[in-house]
Amino acid sequence: MDGNCSDFDWDTEDELEIENFGPPYSSGVTHAHEEAVVGSAEASSASSSSCKVIDHFVGMGFSKEQVAKAIEENGEENTNLILESLLQCPAKESSLPSSSNSKVIDHFIGMGFSEELVVKAIQENGEGNTDSILETLLTYSVS
Repeated sequence: MDGNCSDFDWDTEDELEIENFGPPYSSGVTHAHEEAVVGSAEASSASSSSCKVIDHFVGMGFSKEQVAKAIEENGEENTNLILESLLQCPAKESSLPSSSNSKVIDHFIGMGFSEELVVKAIQENGEGNTDSILETLLTYSVS
């Protein structure tokens, strides 16, 4: 696999299709090739699931390194534990802007807000919620 997980989507229906795939003359005899196909399908499904979890948290503004560490500590099944672990990271690590939210930071700095306040507002509201970020920044300005 080339590491790009976003182009691959595997679901239960695909797994069932692979399990039912076989020559019409098959009489319950399992062929070594069929087992290899099913085995690789399960591995691909697990890999795809892992990539989706990583992409989910990276999309929230966490670095891949932070997410990988949190998954290693908590397993990928419980996303709530992963999130708790990510939120408990030292403030210095989580306050560094990732490349994905640097455009958001630049946008609000261009509006006249300080980088420190912008980063704080993004941490409180999430990168994708620009309306809430702006409301928070305006609240900081009034205080």
